[in-house]
Amino acid sequence: MRAILLILIFLFSACSTTQPKNKWQYEACAAQGDYQKHFLQNRRLRASSDIFQAREFALQSANLKTIIDIELSVCALNITVLKNNNCEKAQALLELEPNAKQSAYLHFLQKNYSLEEISLLPKAYQELAQAKLKNKEINPLLITLEPLSSRAVASALFKKQLNQQNIQDLIDELSFYGYKNPIIAWLKYQIQETSDVKEKKLLQAKLKTLTFN
Repeated sequence: MRAILLILIFLFSACSTTQPKNKWQYEACAAQGDYQKHFLQNRRLRASSDIFQAREFALQSANLKTIIDIELSVCALNITVLKNNNCEKAQALLELEPNAKQSAYLHFLQKNYSLEEISLLPKAYQELAQAKLKNKEINPLLITLEPLSSRAVASALFKKQLNQQNIQDLIDELSFYGYKNPIIAWLKYQIQETSDVKEKKLLQAKLKTLTFN
């Protein structure tokens, strides 16, 4: 009987596992990265599954920073496809767990940031954000802004200030990566903005080709 008990203890010890610290966070961030990729590629079912998993993993912890990052990312990605988005989920979560850097980014996405918050923004946006507040020309800054996902967010936020060459360069760059979702949004924007009948017809034909199923 003692020998059987020892065997059972050994088997239980061999099969038991300890949850690695912050595994939930790594899994949440990985799922969020997949969501960004699939959202930009317009792979809607995959993106929907990814963001569900990201939120599920993030909400395994009482630390809300990761879920706030995820909701800010969701807001930013919706902005890349030229949707009006006030980031309500991220804002509500920040009221529960304030964070200066996250709040600064939220205000940037809402186009309601202050000069004091610029240093708290992601580095990619800082020079552009300062130029915008000082009413300086932003097209040269947008052309060189990296990574492309950040450029897509900033271009969408300040689309009224973009020149046509900058818009076309952005579409070309998005096309290189196969980011169909924002491409479609920008084509629709070009169709809406152009008064050239020939160009409008060409853009409409291109849009129809991309959205044909």
